[in-house]
Amino acid sequence: MRCIALILPGIARILPRINNTGVFRWTGPSLSRNVMSGGAVVGTDQVKGSLSQLSQGLEDILTNARKYVTESTETFVTQKVDVLAGAIDLYSDCYKSLNVTTKDDCEKLIGRHFKYADVQDGFEDLVKVEKDWAVFLEDVDRKLAASGIDKPLRVGDPGLGDVSLVDVRRDVPVTLAYYGGAGTLLIVLLRQFS
Repeated sequence: MRCIALILPGIARILPRINNTGVFRWTGPSLSRNVMSGGAVVGTDQVKGSLSQLSQGLEDILTNARKYVTESTETFVTQKVDVLAGAIDLYSDCYKSLNVTTKDDCEKLIGRHFKYADVQDGFEDLVKVEKDWAVFLEDVDRKLAASGIDKPLRVGDPGLGDVSLVDVRRDVPVTLAYYGGAGTLLIVLLRQFS
């Protein structure tokens, strides 16, 4: 057997081998468009498709939300804001299809496929729509502040005891007043759905 070493620009050394029958046998890095993720093989087409579905779904939700805000910011915030929760399902579906559980794992998987232009395009689309969401939410916040509907709380302001919440430990509805004598209270408010 003889060994032929090739060096391609920007790529690590590749070592193919040709056996004495003239058959090419690859011993370098895999050229497959498939990568292991969480024990399962995830192909580039699957990454591209998942990114595309996520981006398009987020764009559809954002389009509907913008329409509602154009009609009435107050109505959107008080009655239709739950349309944004659809993003949770979109991210969940994307993560399940890619066999990942966190955004960090998802980005690592995308990084392993990033050499392909279609994955780069899909990731750029996702980044763009996520930025559009951030701009949209900032715009809604500005409109609420300008309208006086939503006055920001300041240190020392009295709490809103009648705000309805769900105690996730017991899965029961409660109000903030329920926790009044609990000492230190940590409230987690989720705004981004990723």
